[in-house]
Amino acid sequence: MAPQRQLAAPAYLLAFCLCFTPLYDMVLSLIPFKIHDPHWRYGEIGIFCNVLLLPLVGFLIAFVTSGTFDHRRFQRVLGVIAFIAALGLVGLVGIFSLDALQTRHDVRANAVLAFKVAGLTAIGKYGIAILTLGLFGYAAFRGPKAVRGRSGQATPLIVGKSE
Repeated sequence: MAPQRQLAAPAYLLAFCLCFTPLYDMVLSLIPFKIHDPHWRYGEIGIFCNVLLLPLVGFLIAFVTSGTFDHRRFQRVLGVIAFIAALGLVGLVGIFSLDALQTRHDVRANAVLAFKVAGLTAIGKYGIAILTLGLFGYAAFRGPKAVRGRSGQATPLIVGKSE
């Protein structure tokens, strides 16, 4: 069954919306920014991991769409974006971990367990997202290369001995 080319545009649009709408909403909820406050950073980076699932689903839709419609160049662009996003998330995990160390002395004694569980859960979610993005990037560059035909010549459907 041949893919229906008219589905590419709405699939990419849906993927774009799933990737950027939750991120946009999250950024709006961060205002006013308090970047210099480790408690604020710890809380916001911890909450941000809950937003990652929809962008990853959107990325999956874009990746599958590019594979279905043989958009190999765009698939490689997605692979580069995936690697960059994974590196960005590694940086966020580093900041989150340092902020956790910096703010743990301010946690009340009866909330220490919840603090630890929340931190480990966030790091686990980030780890899954980093692994997923890394695998997307790897798959983008391990897939088949773009087929370049000679312009003006028809490609035979059956390759055989010519007489």
